[in-house]
Amino acid sequence: MKNKEKDVILINKMFNSNKKSYANERENIVHEIINLFKANNGKHYIYIVKDGHIDKKYDDRISDILLTRSVGSGSKIVEIIAWVKSPKQIIKNWDSERRKDIYDNQMKKYIEKMQYDINYKVAVNEIFENNFYKEKKENGEGILYATFEADIVVKPKVPIFLTYDRKNTKFPKTYLIERKNFNTSQKSFVPKKNKNDYETLKTMLEDENNWEEKDNFKKVDIKNIKKEDNFNFLKLVKLENFELAFSNMLQYYFLQNKNIFQKFVKKVLGIDINVKDKSFEINREEQHIDIVIRDDNKAIVIENKIKSDINGKEYDECGDVTKTQLDDYREYIEKDKNRKGSYFIVVPNYNKGKFLSNNNGYKIITYKEIYDFYKDKKEYFKDDKYFEDFLKALKKHTKEVDSETYDIMLDRLSKRIKEIKDNEDEESIS
Repeated sequence: MKNKEKDVILINKMFNSNKKSYANERENIVHEIINLFKANNGKHYIYIVKDGHIDKKYDDRISDILLTRSVGSGSKIVEIIAWVKSPKQIIKNWDSERRKDIYDNQMKKYIEKMQYDINYKVAVNEIFENNFYKEKKENGEGILYATFEADIVVKPKVPIFLTYDRKNTKFPKTYLIERKNFNTSQKSFVPKKNKNDYETLKTMLEDENNWEEKDNFKKVDIKNIKKEDNFNFLKLVKLENFELAFSNMLQYYFLQNKNIFQKFVKKVLGIDINVKDKSFEINREEQHIDIVIRDDNKAIVIENKIKSDINGKEYDECGDVTKTQLDDYREYIEKDKNRKGSYFIVVPNYNKGKFLSNNNGYKIITYKEIYDFYKDKKEYFKDDKYFEDFLKALKKHTKEVDSETYDIMLDRLSKRIKEIKDNEDEESIS
């Protein structure tokens, strides 16, 4: 039988964060988490959402797979996480009525190869056996755990994005394709006959400046995941998105070293402030303002936003916003005629677009700007045992794309593997 031409690029969108999604039912671990790790045998096993199979008309035609995730809710743009090179299809001739037969004849022989964690060697079916789908436990034969096997998966050197919206090319490495709705569909197929899009994607893949030279994906090692995943005290207590906590930390480290803070204000905010003035102060929640900074001549307002929006909105008869909390803060500060006011909103990099308009003249400062400044000042905080955690907490919000769903899945994967190992230990003791 003549071999089929490898003439289709598959765009696979992972980590659906919708509140009603599979990821948000109980403590489910989404199957695609394995896509970003090597199995213990060094191979990559790629799970194609949402059910682990592809339409049979594309069997043996996939030349490349792009693993992607959405950039924000309702966005028309996706980020490319990885490129799967020359994948070998292991689940074929899909028929939902023959699920168990396909499992027995195609999936089953791969199960023992698909082990994860270099220390504990946990089989893939054990990792997912406690998952639920619509309140029904997912254990039992017939579950697909991978669609493809691959030897090489590479990461982008720099963030790369795809969009079909010509107005939505705000990121530097953004490729425009004509195919719509690939951002909402979990799997999209771009065949060679779709000439423009196919050639755009091929050009992107063939550009050596886009991709790391070798496969740098690692095997699972839960003993080191917390070290590598910027684990910090806010993650421990599940307050990574808690604005009050970050505002408190910012005030604390601003005051810990006033000379460094003075340099921060000059470099990041573009303002000269005198920390030696008798009137110098940094206050929290003054008139509901997150942070107010003063010297004899100036007042600086910093409003900290992570997931929340601008509050206190008032509307006219046409539904247009006429006033917000930001106006209230400005009015409060400008009552003091002796000080010149400056106004800022601090936001995660992945959320800055939300505040670029209707910001009432407040300047946008990103978490990355704060992180980049303070990460080079470790020597001044070497006796502060919490400073490293402060930096790690900031770093989560420096990314151009919110990775919260992935972070949650990584945490659940670690817990599940450890649980399996602990159960085995208990059984061996008894």
